[in-house]
Amino acid sequence: MSAREGRDPGAPVIGTYRPLIRVKGSVSLPICPCGPVHTWLMHWCQVDRRTVPCIMSGCPHCADFQQRRPLSYMAVQHYVPRDIRLLWLPAILEVPFSTGIELAGMRGMKLGLKRMTPMGKVIIGAFSTTIEPPKIEPFNILPSLFRLWRMPTNAQLRLLEPPEWSMWAVAQD
Repeated sequence: MSAREGRDPGAPVIGTYRPLIRVKGSVSLPICPCGPVHTWLMHWCQVDRRTVPCIMSGCPHCADFQQRRPLSYMAVQHYVPRDIRLLWLPAILEVPFSTGIELAGMRGMKLGLKRMTPMGKVIIGAFSTTIEPPKIEPFNILPSLFRLWRMPTNAQLRLLEPPEWSMWAVAQD
């Protein structure tokens, strides 16, 4: 038996890769926030068909006058089916800015997130399960996000600080 086979499959694995999860559809996404909310200004990249972060200086998307909007990211534990059981696994949650503000004070709570329409408001509800999420320290989401965005780890991104949140808080984000 190798060390990997002897490992408890329910134990959290601390590494640098974390899947990025988004709230899609009316089926509840069960999570437990375990880290702070980070909000960056993001552009929609038509070529890659995805969002990319705004770079502090020399941003090619800003140079082309492309719109940007804030998106929030946070470390969470995601309740997912694995083999024949359900497990809490670490992941990174991407949500609209207004949802990020709401989630900022909900660390450690079991929540269910869903959307009734594709770009609609994220609905936050309570989620209950017999399996409690394991106690883990908040993990650094930056290495996984920089790898996802194909950016060097020393890139200067436009982080939106909490004092600026009220300026960007809009009805539809």
